[in-house]
This record gives sequence, structure tokens and C-alpha cells, in this order.
Amino acid sequence: MRLDRRLIINTTAFLVLSAALVILLAVQVLPTVFGSTYHIYGIFPTAGGVATNQEVTYRGVQIGRIGRMSLTRDAVKIEMIINSKWKIPKDGARAQIQFKSAVGEQFIDLLPVSASGPIFHSGDVIRESQTETPLQIEDLLKEFTVVLNSIDPKELGTVIHELGTGLTGHGRDLRAVIKALDQLATIGTNRSGEITSLLANSADLQDAFNSNSAEFERGIAALNQVLATAAAHTSDLNRFFSSTRTLDTDIISLLNDRKSQIDTVVSDLGTVTRNTHKHLESLDLLLTYLGPFLSDVSSAYAAPYFIFNMVENPQPLQCSYDPSSRPVRSVTDASPKEPITNFRCAGTSASVTTAAPPPIVPLTPTAQLELDRVSWLHLYTLGY
Repeated sequence: MRLDRRLIINTTAFLVLSAALVILLAVQVLPTVFGSTYHIYGIFPTAGGVATNQEVTYRGVQIGRIGRMSLTRDAVKIEMIINSKWKIPKDGARAQIQFKSAVGEQFIDLLPVSASGPIFHSGDVIRESQTETPLQIEDLLKEFTVVLNSIDPKELGTVIHELGTGLTGHGRDLRAVIKALDQLATIGTNRSGEITSLLANSADLQDAFNSNSAEFERGIAALNQVLATAAAHTSDLNRFFSSTRTLDTDIISLLNDRKSQIDTVVSDLGTVTRNTHKHLESLDLLLTYLGPFLSDVSSAYAAPYFIFNMVENPQPLQCSYDPSSRPVRSVTDASPKEPITNFRCAGTSASVTTAAPPPIVPLTPTAQLELDRVSWLHLYTLGY
């Protein structure tokens, strides 16, 4: 029988494709079966549905297969046969049992913490605290069944009826909501990089929150105390808010009434700012010398006898200076020229008397310093 040319071509293509698939399978499987391998172990709380010869992956790439599984006292010890060409950091590495799909087979995925450091060697064990198992679909269905059994069908029918009644006539609103959700999804897609960065930084935020949990607890306790105080003074707060109900209206009215004055003040402030910036060096010099100037003024104010050449003692002197009241003194008198202060003022009926000059007492350094600080007006009044 003569073979058809099309049949020959199809048969040849099938054989080539089959050979390629066999070679690919050999490349993927044979190295972990016959090649150089090392064995590590993971302690899992449950088997999680995995079985022998299923995949072991690292960063999404198959690196080995699952070997024997054995029961311990309260866990499952699973052997992982790893191809020797893969060097996996073991510090903090985690092992997770995952599903390939919602109903697909399970596999073990190794999740390293760092890309460097000590690597796994044959016989190393991943502790149970570093392993995770997925939520089993059977357990999820059991929980869902319990929830469904707890719902009264009549009550559910009533809820659905009321929901339909409430949504009647709101088709346009629902369409607007769905359209807004579509826009939100589009924005999320366009901002995927920022969202990914936000999710990555959320781990740091969680670590910061955990490290400062005591401070957060104290803050919440303080906030609780504030809220309790506010609740205890509810009536006072109500009166306060009632009294300030028209405050915003009054403020706006005041600003509107004083608009011209406010414009003038703002304009003047702008002028002052421009002039200050224009004469910035002069202003700097003024501020530099203002301090010493005020210090000198304060020192003059604190003089022991006078404040700005005014007598500090509120009591009047015995007599103000008047040339007609100067005592008569002999030219040949060689006694010390001390002022006579017990004479009568000019214009009084009493006669002028003189007294013996007091003995000369040397001034102490402090008294001399105070005398030097007396103003010229004081000395002139005393007759020097």
C-alpha cells in the first residue's frame, strides 16, 4: 500500500516532538535521580498533601524532588533531594508547601532570606518554626459547610428579597460604581511600582511598630484617658461647641469688614520685607551693636546715685546752688576747701553760719569708684 505524503510528514513531526519532550523530561528529572545530589530535611507540622517525587523549587526553579517522608512524635520529616549544582543559603531559609493551582498538586518551595552566607549541606535540617503548610481545601470546605449549615434558608431568602428591593431602580448607580471600580483598577495597574514599593515598606513599618509596641500601648492608654475625660465632660463640650457654632461666620464677617485694612497691613508687610532684604547688611550691623548699646544703657540706669543725670535720692538737697548763698571765705584761709552744707538757703531770714570743717578721712577704693561715677551735675550741685 502506498503511503500518503501528508501522513508521512505528520508522523515525522510527531516523532520529533515526542523526542524533544523526552529529552526535556530527561534534562529536568534525570539530574535529580541519577546526578550528584545532597539531601536536606524539613520538619513540617503536617504533610500538607505532598508526596514522594514531587518538585522542590528555589526561586521558582525546580532544583530537586521530594524523597522519603517519615513521622516523628508530633510532626512530619520530609526529605528533599537537591541537585548538587544548586547552592542555597541556609541562614533563615524557610520551606513552604504550596499548590501549583487551586486543584493542582503540591510542591515544596525554598525561600531564602539572603543571597549569601553559609549554604545547605547534606544532612542539614530546616526546623519546624521555619516551615509552613497551606490551608487545606478539605478544611476550608468543612468550615464553609459549617457556615452554610448555620444559615436559616428562610432568613437568607428574606435577605435576598430585601436586597433586590433595595437595588430596584439603582441600575444607573451600580453602573457608575462598577465604572469607578474599573478606573480604580486601571490606576492601580498604572501605579503597580508604587504599590509594590508600599507593600515592601510595610514590612519595615510592621517591624517599627513591633519594636515600639510599648510606646504605642502607652499612647493608646493616654488616648483612652483623654476620651474618658471628654466623656465625663460631655455637657461642657456641648456648651462649648454651641457657643462657637457661629464663630466661623463671625470670623469671615470680620475679615470681610476689615478687608481694606488687612490688604494695607499685608502690603506694608511686603514693603518692610523688601526694605529689610535691601538693607540686610545694615540690619545685621544694627543687631550686632544693639546688644552692647543696651548693656551700656542698663549700666547707666543702674548707677549708684543718678539715673541719666537725675538725682536718685527723692529727698531734696539742703539747698540748691545760688551764687548769693555762697559763704564768705577769707582769701588767706588755708584750711581744706570742703563745702559748707549747713548754711541757710538764699532768701531765708536766718543768717548764714559756718561750721568747722570735718576731719579729712581717706576714701576707700569702693567709695572712690562710686565718687568717680557721680555725674558732673551732682558735683556741680555739691559745690565742687
